[in-house]
Amino acid sequence: MFRRIAPAILGLLVFAHSATAEEDHTGFNQTLDDRFQLLVGAYFADVHSSYQRVDGAIRSSREIDLEKLGLEKDETQLYLYGRIRFSKRWRLNLNYFGTDRSASEGAPFNIPLSGGTIPAGIKTRTKFKTKVYSARLGYSFVRTKRADLGAGLGLYVADLDLGIKANLNVGGGPGTNVTISQNTDVTAPLPTISVFGSYAFNDKVSIAGRAAYFTLDYDKYDGDMWDAMASIDYRAFKNLGIGAGYAYWKTDLDVDEGNDRERYEVRFKGPMLYVRAGF
Repeated sequence: MFRRIAPAILGLLVFAHSATAEEDHTGFNQTLDDRFQLLVGAYFADVHSSYQRVDGAIRSSREIDLEKLGLEKDETQLYLYGRIRFSKRWRLNLNYFGTDRSASEGAPFNIPLSGGTIPAGIKTRTKFKTKVYSARLGYSFVRTKRADLGAGLGLYVADLDLGIKANLNVGGGPGTNVTISQNTDVTAPLPTISVFGSYAFNDKVSIAGRAAYFTLDYDKYDGDMWDAMASIDYRAFKNLGIGAGYAYWKTDLDVDEGNDRERYEVRFKGPMLYVRAGF
């Protein structure tokens, strides 16, 4: 899909650049012009995550909906964003968000793992940490006193740490407890291409948006990722403003570990409130 839409996106940016008659200006809205920027926000995320393991013994195990094992679906997370402008047109964007959830309750279904199968109803301890880091280098094709429109290349790193564990009494007496567990820790590099834009209505109020995508089939990784955000800012003071936005991030990732193949699906979506400092 991306290979079909990328030429259209790049063509639109080139056309916008050639069609812009207004010369570059700065100083109209400081949020667009800050050389250094730091955003600290609360991300009210609706989280969905699933895990599936495939090996020679289990041709295709059940896809495990981790929220059905008790992990919280709604979570307030820390959201960090930074921007450095090297010039009027070149910028570097840095971003971090993630979740650290755990739960302990009866499994609603059988859970096939590498060490055995946890039967339905057995108390199961589940943890899932997801940390997403990104660095995106961007170039503004259009840069006026009101508008900033561009594209860039970036690298996302997704750190996925999953643990599922249960203790079973297989004989009914003491000394017959068996522990069945699965622990995986994957750090996946996700290269992306992105588009971004900002528009200032006046010297206080501006809107911004971005969208990034990747599809990857490299080494042991195979998958895709979407990242998008839209926001509105109010610059209350010279170096400080507030804002609200909506963010979406999703990845489907397969990791080939030789005889084993692990599949992850992780999605975050929801609104956020933040404070933005700029200089």
